[in-house]
Amino acid sequence: MLNRNQMVNRMGLVLGVCECLHTNKLSLSVLVYHYFLLEMHWTECLESGGPKQSLHAAAVVGNTIYTFGDTWNKWGRSPKSNIEVYCFDTDSMEWFEVEYDETTECPKNCRRLSVVAYGHLIFLWGGIDDFLQANPLYCFDTTTLTWSKPAVSGKVPYPRSCHSACVIGHHMYIFGGYHNFSISLLNTVYRLDLITFEWEELFTSGIPPEERRFHSACVVDNQIVIFGGMGIDRAGYHYTVLDDFSYLDTISLRWVTPKFNGRPPCGRFNHTAVACNDGIYIIGGHRSFSKKRINEMNDVWKFSLDTFAWAQITPKGRQPCPRSEHCCVAVGDRLFVFGGKSTRRSLLRNYDQCIVHPDLHVLDLSPSLKVLCAIKINDCKTDIGRLPNDLKKVVKAVDDSLCYGWNSMVIVQCSEKKQKKKNRKSSQYRTITHVLERSESSDDTTDCQPATFFISHH
Repeated sequence: MLNRNQMVNRMGLVLGVCECLHTNKLSLSVLVYHYFLLEMHWTECLESGGPKQSLHAAAVVGNTIYTFGDTWNKWGRSPKSNIEVYCFDTDSMEWFEVEYDETTECPKNCRRLSVVAYGHLIFLWGGIDDFLQANPLYCFDTTTLTWSKPAVSGKVPYPRSCHSACVIGHHMYIFGGYHNFSISLLNTVYRLDLITFEWEELFTSGIPPEERRFHSACVVDNQIVIFGGMGIDRAGYHYTVLDDFSYLDTISLRWVTPKFNGRPPCGRFNHTAVACNDGIYIIGGHRSFSKKRINEMNDVWKFSLDTFAWAQITPKGRQPCPRSEHCCVAVGDRLFVFGGKSTRRSLLRNYDQCIVHPDLHVLDLSPSLKVLCAIKINDCKTDIGRLPNDLKKVVKAVDDSLCYGWNSMVIVQCSEKKQKKKNRKSSQYRTITHVLERSESSDDTTDCQPATFFISHH
């Protein structure tokens, strides 16, 4: 809660901006309502410019989102043999296509996989191509843009897809999924030590969740929270949509089904769940197997970690269209939703004829006063000539993201292969396609986020 002085100061800022804009009392009241009563807002939307992906996986390193998996074009799935890697800079709001040296240690193009970030490294495990599931471990170094295949030991899990993976400490945990050799769903838990690369199967107590795939998993402290997914009935003949909610305490290795308040979200699969700040956020997904209606959703649910209560929330702003098989990750106080599929109403009986989205949406859980003012200014189409310069930049950025999107695609132009390899070896450079040229550098630049790029427009 804001104290009296903070509220007076912020109200003063709002009144000052409104005075500059000559807004009327109605506009002022709407702006004040947006700032003081609204918890979250869909603040930005990039309609195009990103890769068309579904059943992909994403991880965050610093302020950069890396996404791996199947990419679609107008003819169908990408014909590339090795996996495609894209990244999104959450500061400049730009998509890149990562170009790396293709060696025998690169993973093949696949979907329904899992990736986790551990420092500046991203580990990829599982997934399936057209027919074959995999269980080797791959490591992508975001500082050198190179792949490696660490040698593992211990009890390696069976090949699988549609599973979940998350990191707690220096361990990666694998839960559930689908094993197509035995045609069965799984609810086993495996753990990989990311230092020694030794696998082990965990034997847990309590009542474990049912076997499932296409569920969601997120981390809260030392607990892995599982929600929803696709299960199978007791007879083993029909798939079911699950709506249960449980977590695994990784210290006691005990499954717990918590008691909660409020109405929970309906059962779903191919949705996303992200733990951020004081809650777990569920977005979208597939709700049934019916072929007579659109089954994708775009609703947003929050599970409060303070009150253990479910609540459906309706953020203001332009929300994503209903979808499933998308990704959602948290960077700071913002949730980034991108990719996924939606079914055309005229093609309900042909699931392969779906729309694969290249867009990206940002849900700001605690939008700043500048952003809310900028959104209101754009809604009113007000002249910004009398605004301060820093607010003009915010208004321009919000206007670009809401109305046009950063849909320009650029490609790296490399005249010599030797020069490209030289850039990769340096700790200050990396060669990436689909990036905008930048000359400025940040004071807090890390090895994971070099500030200089050699790029040209396409």
